[in-house]
Amino acid sequence: MTDAVAFITGASSGIGRAIARRLAADGMRVVAAARRVDRLHELAEQSAERAAVYCGTKYAAWAITEGLRLESPPGIRVTTISPGVVRSELAETISDPHARAVMTEYRRNAIAPESIVDAVAYALGQAPDVDIREIVVRPVRQR
Repeated sequence: MTDAVAFITGASSGIGRAIARRLAADGMRVVAAARRVDRLHELAEQSAERAAVYCGTKYAAWAITEGLRLESPPGIRVTTISPGVVRSELAETISDPHARAVMTEYRRNAIAPESIVDAVAYALGQAPDVDIREIVVRPVRQR
């Protein structure tokens, strides 16, 4: 099943979580989505396909923010900040040696957290009638 990709909604608990764990253990690439992003992070830490689950959580966070923006009354500004690879302690928290080495290499060109802070400050610093819908900030070398 290694060429297959499963998109699983409701993956933060119950049946969806059980399916995501099983399919990842079976070698399938899993994209998990749910409202409770913190539980998706837990799932990512427990699953064999950590990168795919992590990407799913990033997309879920974007989708939730976009829904909030669409449902907010006029005058409420909602900005999605989508950071690329940023220096953090993430690689040090990975217990699997192979996955840790891959993540360390992937994060070699990470940008400073202050780059994201600057993006947030930019969005917040706009005039009250300006809404910055989305900002993507990533290292030049990231694709």
